[in-house]
Amino acid sequence: MKGTIRKIVVAVDNSSFSLTAAHWGAHLAAAGECELVLVHVVDVRYTEGPWFADISGALGAAPYENLVQSLGNAMSERGANILSGAEETANAHGVEARTKLLKGLFMDVIREETEDANLLILGRRGDDFSTGSHFLGTAGERAIRQVQCSCLVVPEHFVEPTRLVVGVNDSGPSRSACAWAEYLREIMDGVRVQPIHVRTPKDETDYTNATVAGEPVQIVDGDAEKILVEECMKQPEQTMCIIGALGHSRTFRELILGTLTFHVLHKTTSPVLIAR
Repeated sequence: MKGTIRKIVVAVDNSSFSLTAAHWGAHLAAAGECELVLVHVVDVRYTEGPWFADISGALGAAPYENLVQSLGNAMSERGANILSGAEETANAHGVEARTKLLKGLFMDVIREETEDANLLILGRRGDDFSTGSHFLGTAGERAIRQVQCSCLVVPEHFVEPTRLVVGVNDSGPSRSACAWAEYLREIMDGVRVQPIHVRTPKDETDYTNATVAGEPVQIVDGDAEKILVEECMKQPEQTMCIIGALGHSRTFRELILGTLTFHVLHKTTSPVLIAR
């Protein structure tokens, strides 16, 4: 099944979580023999936004054009250094990655770069975490909501998982999560798949004899959010959670993602793969 995943995109910034994202990208690209692209975005809001002109005017800084150019050059140089470090990480895994230093609005750039990708990898924290309202920072969270490909959100330290906890139900995204579990078990040595279906009173699908990657689906009654989080947190450093991204329309996907998906992202410390 190697070759099923064609392209992995890793968004890198200056955070330690971003370096781990590069580790994950290189690890999966090496195992799956696919293309790895490392992307750093110089956000033009910081050099072309009206707030910069306002600050410059308030400080009496002139000429404004020179300040914009100097700041833009500094941010580009910083981005090149960040990409160089991420590229070294990829090389250490035996992977020759492509690097892209791009300018624009982060969300627009990432959405375009992932149009033909199978997976976007992001660190659980980013450069803008301190100013964002949620765990990923504003830019990372919007990326997860809006891109069309699956997303892997990773913690600060890279640990190859030995267990894949998979949420199973009858939705399309859940079927994609199961396919990811089967693929990852094939390319990652020694990993064990643990599929879980949390049964509700309205369930019409019988999972009694169902399997994922050859493993029987564990059927549990209760609250899906609580059960999946508790299962992942039994061995958080050795576990990856794979869960479908719920929602069908663009607006619904952006605003909700699926309550269960969003809850798992917030409550676990394990890597979380959001399958589409």
